[in-house]
This record gives sequence, structure tokens and C-alpha cells, in this order.
Amino acid sequence: MNIYGDLLKIYAKGYPGGTAIYYGIDEKETWKELNDRTNSLANALWDLGIRKGDKGIVMFHNRPELLESLIALQKLGALPAALNDRFTPKEIEFQTDQSDSKVFLTEDRCLENVKKAKPNMPKVENYIALGESGEFLNYEDLIKKYPPKEPEVKVSLNDPCAISYTGGTTGLPKGVLLTYNGFFEQTYGMIGGALKTLPQLKIPKLKLPIPLGSIIGEVIGSDFTNNLLHRPIVQKIAADPNLPKIMMNRIIPIVRRLMPFLGIKMLMPLPMFHIGGLLLESNWLQFGISLCFPKNPRFDPVEILEIIDKLKPQAITGGPTGWKKILEVPDIDKYDRSSLLLCGSAMMSFPAELKKRWFKKFPNSLIGEVFGQAETYSVIMMKVDSSAQLDKIKDKSVGSMIEGAELRILNEKGEDVKPGETGRIFYRSGTIMEGYYKEEEKTAKEFIENEWFHSGDLGYLDEDGELRVVGRESDLINVGGEKIYPREIELILESHPKVEYACLIGVSDETYGEIPRAVIQLKKGKEATEEEIIDWCRGKMAGYKRPKSVMFAELPVNIGESKIEKKKVMERYGAK
Repeated sequence: MNIYGDLLKIYAKGYPGGTAIYYGIDEKETWKELNDRTNSLANALWDLGIRKGDKGIVMFHNRPELLESLIALQKLGALPAALNDRFTPKEIEFQTDQSDSKVFLTEDRCLENVKKAKPNMPKVENYIALGESGEFLNYEDLIKKYPPKEPEVKVSLNDPCAISYTGGTTGLPKGVLLTYNGFFEQTYGMIGGALKTLPQLKIPKLKLPIPLGSIIGEVIGSDFTNNLLHRPIVQKIAADPNLPKIMMNRIIPIVRRLMPFLGIKMLMPLPMFHIGGLLLESNWLQFGISLCFPKNPRFDPVEILEIIDKLKPQAITGGPTGWKKILEVPDIDKYDRSSLLLCGSAMMSFPAELKKRWFKKFPNSLIGEVFGQAETYSVIMMKVDSSAQLDKIKDKSVGSMIEGAELRILNEKGEDVKPGETGRIFYRSGTIMEGYYKEEEKTAKEFIENEWFHSGDLGYLDEDGELRVVGRESDLINVGGEKIYPREIELILESHPKVEYACLIGVSDETYGEIPRAVIQLKKGKEATEEEIIDWCRGKMAGYKRPKSVMFAELPVNIGESKIEKKKVMERYGAK
């Protein structure tokens, strides 16, 4: 058995000419080409001394070679540790050394920083670069040199699969150790979570990309079908915990054989180095979906719309910051957007107002929102929103637990809080990490009795039992004993017509301990004053929550990860 290797072989043999990866609009790689190139790279790595259990750095932007490198290491039973292609030399040094990586695979556009970091990475034995490799081994030369023979390495479900690094919001990043079984359990949990949403979901009339798709979509979105979904018997069936297991064991293998023939495509601007990217690698291999990668290493909303228009993907993954950029493209209406059936959103909660704007431009789609972190294999909560239920869209809600997961919200004394009360969020599930790599003490600190994992997030359960996340515990601002959750204020600030992004931070104060400061990035060509921004907040929040000072700056925004790098904002603008 070779978990990902066996899955890739199914598609390479059953549908060799089918497209596995689109790169931009005009480049593509078939399942057979992908499998052959991955095998050749794996054999090259084996010859360089990579064995089961070894670690290797993979540092590319989203492109076919990134997936080839991930799978080549995994076919050998080695663990890839994917790095952000924007990392500085110091960041590269830390994660490479901490992961004990023996090989470093990258592309020429990253070489300047990699070469600067190289003297401080003594554990790396070989460097492999795509493009102008210089002193490093050349990626394409290795693939041409080695045969596409399948590596004969046994890789089982319980073997470690990858190391994914946390964002380092409360210190240095931690390497989260993940297994193949954890990703498969994640798929099972998400299927169960999706089934649970059906009895509450009103499906709109979709245009499906299949023969007679418009007619079938009319039937699926009809009042008759929706009423049927909401009947108690359907709710009972959907809530049966055995149903996802039956689907995983009996239906998914059939889907796996058929999916490449259907040509289902997923557009992937979400960076693959992120935990969400590793989850999608797993789902891509489990279901045989074609992945579409934009060519631009940076998020380009126009390129995204062009790919939707030309390649007609049925799904897209990313986060709210990216969706906002897409909706702001002035001539968005000239692009055909009707193929998109599902917008998968992660990284941060999707604001209700932004969802409604999305549905105006993408009325043929559903929004599947997921919430989690590296330690939970990316997803622990999920929900689905429909254009037919605009009145039910909530702010800050991330839905309900996936199948097999449990939730607790505790106060500072470790007591369970009542619904509506904010507290610290804890999870227990089969999709919780094995631990932090080489960090036993830190692993222990993140758990309480009976293996409940401390997420680091704050939130509460609303009247429908859905989780509302108010922010990270580490971001909390304490003003004379009154607590401020920055994301609440940031959303209000970002509703100002001149504001592009907002970041609220706490600044030291002799009287109150901390006071809130807003760091604002204005929209291009706009001007505003500190007084104007503070006045905008009056009547929209309690006085102690209003920013006491405002700074205007270009914020460090990682659009691919859909987040402002708050740690950098604090370092630059957090002085008293």
C-alpha cells in the first residue's frame, strides 16, 4: 500500500489523457504525465538518500511542480514541509532547521532568499531548483534522468503525512505533525457536516454543467425538492453518523472512478503551502478533481475572473480578502461566471455583507464556509449559505461541528459557559494533530484533560447552536478591565467607504493598561483624517471600543491567506 501513490495510479491508468492540473489558461498536465513526473522525481530523491520518515522542504508558489514535489516525497514515505514562497531568509532558516529537512525543493524566483539562508541550514544535504538553478541541482534535469517507475515503499494510513507550520501569532511557528488517516477522517467529517446542513438549506435553482443541467438544476432547486429535504425523515437520515462512513466506504470509491470523466474543476488561488492547501491536496487525490492554478504568484482578481470565464471551473477556494478583491474588479460583469457552483471560503469568517455582495455577482453558487487551523487538519466547523436564504446569513458564524467532532467553550476558570457567553474554544476530534514536531511541552500546553485541544480562539454559541467566533485570544485588547475583540471593530472600520483594510491593536497606556489604535489602509486615491475615522465609529460601538488614535499605512496583507499579518503591524505601529 502507498496511500497517495495508489490514488494517483487510479487516475493515471484509468484516465491517462484527462487533465489533472491546469496552469493558467493554456497550460495543463495530464494524470499520466503527473504520475510519471512524480515517480521520476521520487526516484531521484531516493538516489539522493531520501528515505521513509525523512523531511523535505517544498517552496513554490501554486504550480504543477509544487504538487509533484509534495507527492514525490509522500510516495517515499517522507514528510514534506511546505514553505511560504514569500519567506525571508530568517523565516526560511527557522522552519528548515526545525523540521530537520534533508532536501530543499524550490523555484528560481525564490533562490535569492534561499541562497542567503543556505549557510545557516547545515542539515540540508541537497538543493533542487526549478528554472535557472545555478549551483543547485536542476529540477527538470533530474526528472529526465530518472525512470518513471513506481517507488516500492509501503505507506500506511497511520504514517505521518506532512508537517504544516502554524502562523506564529503567539511566538515562533510550530510544526504540526499530520497523518494520512487524519486527512481521510477529515473528509469523512466534512461529508457528515455537509449532510447535516441539507435539512436547513434552501437550494437555489442552479445551472449544472452537465447535459440537461438547467432542467435538472430547476428540479433540484424547486419548492418540492426543498420541502422534501426539510422533512423529518430526511433530517433523521442526514444526521445518522453511519451515513458518512457508508459513503466513504462504498460510494466514494465509485465516484473516484467516474470523477475524472466528468471534468470537474476547482480553481485554487488558496496557497498550497497552507494547511488548507494540504487538505485540498488530499481531497483532490481522493476525488480525482482537476485543479486550476493561476499563473501569477500573487493574487490577481482579473486573472481569477479570466480563468472562471475560459476554463469554467465549478468550484473555487480562498478567503474573504480575495473575494472582496474579485468583487471590486470594475468590469466584472463582462466575464462569464455562471459555471461556479461552490465558493469554498476559509482563513477567517466571511462577513455577512460581503456574502450578500458575492451572491449578487455569483447567483449560481453556494458558499461553503469552513473554519479551523493546522492543528485540526484545517476544518473543524463548517456551514453552507445559499442565495435563496439571504435573510439567514449571519456575521461571525462559522456553523456547526463536522461529524465526529465535539466543542466546549470555557471561561477563565475552566468552567463551561452558557450559550451567548463568550469564552475560550476547545475541540476534541479524530482530526486533531498528532502533536507539534519536537515540541512535547508545547503540545501538552495546548491540551486539557481528556485531550481537549485549546484552539486559541474566542467565541460563543448563538441561539441556533452555531459557533460565532469573535477573535484570537492573543489579539484581545484589555481596556481598564473591559475586553475588546478587534475583529468586531475592524469590520466596522472596513465598512467605511474609503477604507480598504483595518487592523486594531492595543497600545500601552498608563491609565487603562491598553487603549485601542486603528491602523488603516485607505482605498487607492482616497484620503481621510484621524477625526473622520473616529467619528465613523460613534454610535456603532461603545465608547471604550472606539480607536483612540488612527494611523494610515500600507498594511502587510497576505491576500492568499486572507489575513493581515497582525504581528508585523504591532511591531511597526504598536509603540506607545
